[in-house]
Amino acid sequence: MKKPLSAALLVLPLLCGTSHAEPAQLDKVFTRENINVPFEKLEQITGKPTAIKDEGSVRRYQIGQCAVTVHSYDGKKTSSIELETITPDCTFDLANLIDVPKDTHVHQLTFGRFAQIAHDDGISADCLEGCPDEETSVSISWQAPESEKYLEIITRNNLTSPESKAAATKWVTFMKEQEGEQYKPNSVVWTLKHTKQGLAYFQDIPISSIRIGYCMLDCCHDEGEE
Repeated sequence: MKKPLSAALLVLPLLCGTSHAEPAQLDKVFTRENINVPFEKLEQITGKPTAIKDEGSVRRYQIGQCAVTVHSYDGKKTSSIELETITPDCTFDLANLIDVPKDTHVHQLTFGRFAQIAHDDGISADCLEGCPDEETSVSISWQAPESEKYLEIITRNNLTSPESKAAATKWVTFMKEQEGEQYKPNSVVWTLKHTKQGLAYFQDIPISSIRIGYCMLDCCHDEGEE
């Protein structure tokens, strides 16, 4: 279990001089009150979905220029909410959900800053080379303590920018040097050494998507289903 958040350990710059078209509405979407509730309640804010898949368990909403995906375990209630692409216009205040300083807008978060929030010192990769683009990504996941009902957050970058691709290349090179002849693409036995070095390369790379909900990680807690 990761340590509880500590606002004193995190100092983030405040928003300044940036025009935002959608955050006020996204701030109403990304709240605890919209997780584990009937879709009808959420859709009072989002409007009707633009797409429904997997027998209603995945719904996509368009809020201005921002794409939001909502997942469900039963097709009736929301279980997690995802902002597919984070930009200065498609952002929200993370303080609406967890104990961080107000105005911690997600478009300002690099992996280094989110690692501070998560009290994590490493980063993981679903796939770094030789795989389809939709599977190529790095992420940091976090689970809140029991006092916050085990709320879970998954941050991700899909390695589409030159900076993220360069960071991934450095990480692969590092692992090849470490593993030698034993290295096989995407078959590294992850150790703290690997994940810490990965975070060093991605320290200043921004997260590009964020998903917040319950029961997304290793297990499901009844507390998160209340």
